[in-house]
Amino acid sequence: MEPATPGPERDRFKDFLINPLTGSVNYGLRTITGNDNADVRAGIYDAQDRTREVMDAVLHKPETTAGKYAGRIGEFATPGGLPSKAARLAGTGREIARHMAEDMFGNVVMPAVASEAAGQATEGTQYEGLSRFLGALFGNAGTAVGLPTTRRRVWCGVRPAK
Repeated sequence: MEPATPGPERDRFKDFLINPLTGSVNYGLRTITGNDNADVRAGIYDAQDRTREVMDAVLHKPETTAGKYAGRIGEFATPGGLPSKAARLAGTGREIARHMAEDMFGNVVMPAVASEAAGQATEGTQYEGLSRFLGALFGNAGTAVGLPTTRRRVWCGVRPAK
């Protein structure tokens, strides 16, 4: 797992723009101590990095292709599995289940499968990260066109003018 904390090499100008208070305190700390890498948040960064190291040592890494696909679907399930407005406003349990299934398929399963397939196709190259991102993006967009509610809205609604 890559460290999510930027560490001392981050852009200090951006630090001033995003959080002026922290940027000002860090500037003062660097000036007083003479250490160019002094940062108020250094202890938090170190704790987060140690936590990630422990997680890397403990968490299971899938070894089979099916395991990698299942892991990717699990990673997409939390943000993509949230019910849409249509599911929340549905009147009956059957409508709620249908909307939830469409949401899970379109926002979780297809983007995850497309992302993993693209990532495995370019595994080990410099384009792997970009491929995974584009696979997820186009996996989601592709399902938006093919979902029954979208087709019904497009084809049964307003017809294009001739």
